[in-house]
Amino acid sequence: NRIYFILNKQGYRINPLYNWDAGTFEFPQEQVEQMAIMEHNLWRKWKEEAGWVFGESKDGQCKTHPGLVTWEKLPKSEREKNLSFAQKIPSLLTELGFQVDIIRPN
Repeated sequence: NRIYFILNKQGYRINPLYNWDAGTFEFPQEQVEQMAIMEHNLWRKWKEEAGWVFGESKDGQCKTHPGLVTWEKLPKSEREKNLSFAQKIPSLLTELGFQVDIIRPN
């Protein structure tokens, strides 16, 4: 659901796989960063709505997590994970039988 939302906001849609090269599609770098920020913010909202709060360590029982901070306060290593995930969306979707296409105006 988050992937669909992120792609849609960036002008893309998910379709059934018909282009066997779809997994090699690369987003422009500025979109990768925007998608990574959106992914982090959506994840953070999801966790907070489930009762999680910031904590120095991840604790499932106490529902604390060190990643519940703004993108700017997120450690570089965690930002890199989000950036890597955003870059891999096309290849991840092709493994599931889908592809990313640019939304064309009607």
